[in-house]
Amino acid sequence: MTQVEDNYENVRKLLIAGRSTPLPKHELTEKLIRNLYHEEEASVISSSFKEIREYLTVDQISEKSGEFD
Repeated sequence: MTQVEDNYENVRKLLIAGRSTPLPKHELTEKLIRNLYHEEEASVISSSFKEIREYLTVDQISEKSGEFD
């Protein structure tokens, strides 16, 4: 698995963390996540968050990731 594929897989896992309905590992799920997040966004999300416990604003996400406009 490439780093890009790992990033998208980590995003999938983050999206299902603590949810009762899992997001299956499937070709269509991967396409959906790839349409939602560019490679760079998936990389930032994957490297910045170990789990999602709360909803965050864009500013809070930027602060946590260290990525600013």
